[in-house]
Amino acid sequence: MTLPASGPISTDQILAELRTANPNRNYPLSTLDADVLALAGKSGPPLKMPDDFWGKSSTVTFSVTAQHASESADTRFGPGSVTCTPGVTAAGGTGTKTYSWVVLSNSSGATVTLGTGPSVNVRATYRQNENGSAVVTLRCTVTDQAGQQRVVDVTGTLTWARGDL
Repeated sequence: MTLPASGPISTDQILAELRTANPNRNYPLSTLDADVLALAGKSGPPLKMPDDFWGKSSTVTFSVTAQHASESADTRFGPGSVTCTPGVTAAGGTGTKTYSWVVLSNSSGATVTLGTGPSVNVRATYRQNENGSAVVTLRCTVTDQAGQQRVVDVTGTLTWARGDL
């Protein structure tokens, strides 16, 4: 549903439109609510009724793109570690996003530091002159403030080897 392009708009109509994206949305409505501001196309108050809501729809495009990462290291010069930072980029949606990460596979035993942000750290240590690799597959669930979720899988790849081979 889309709000009328002209004429009066009631708070009942605004609530009905917000419920198309979030069926659990109820009163009270506030001009400070992220979903009300997003519907009006504003980052903050003041809102002008009904002008800011004419023709607006709460059907918000929400997408998440995987940002795969890879790094390599030369082991000729001693022991060390190699780190990459795979992540996601969220676009659209409503309000603040939350990020939930899980490891799907990590057969090489790399160290994975999960957090609540849009990226994670994948790290492996190596010995001098050692050759090896690690591939870690992760899943990120991104939830926007209206409760919409998007899930994407991301890969972090690490390699280490003697640079003269």
